[in-house]
Amino acid sequence: MKPISLAEMAGRLANGAQVFIARKPALWTFGETRDDFLKSFWCAALLFPFFLWAIYSGESARYGDAQFFIRLISHTIYYIIAWTYWPLIMATVSQNTAHPENWIRYVVAVNWMMAAPILLQWIIILTLADNDPVMANGLLTGLRLWALLVHGWILQTLFKTKLGLTIGLVIADFLINQVLSRIEDFIILSHG
Repeated sequence: MKPISLAEMAGRLANGAQVFIARKPALWTFGETRDDFLKSFWCAALLFPFFLWAIYSGESARYGDAQFFIRLISHTIYYIIAWTYWPLIMATVSQNTAHPENWIRYVVAVNWMMAAPILLQWIIILTLADNDPVMANGLLTGLRLWALLVHGWILQTLFKTKLGLTIGLVIADFLINQVLSRIEDFIILSHG
């Protein structure tokens, strides 16, 4: 695999932003090759510093005196698992949909689309969290709900899933992520 170029990364991020605002043609701009699949995880690498910053900016009240090294390792492991568990689950689930051949395109589109809500969360935290926490929490909640709706839209568009299955998959993804987050909290707090 040839490494992703900055120009290619910028183009994929722009396409991901288009998907985030539910522009259907943008879904079909993502490739469906093994290289496209692997390159989409560069988005996770690009966003990792923003993730750590967002976590550490509000962490002192949450974790108290937990050791920095334990927190760093726990957050890193959580981040890697969070970016990989759902594509693995969908590899199996997609085989029971109308268009299993769209699995790679789905993973690529979701990975690049995730840059938009993550960067918007970072901007909200940076600009509003200290000055207006109520507004920040409201905006963050709305942003997360929109990201869930877009995820459902991507599922329905690429796999032609019925509404019930789409809702079930989005809820399953959300709940698994919440469980992983609680496990991460437990690990950090048990070493504090």
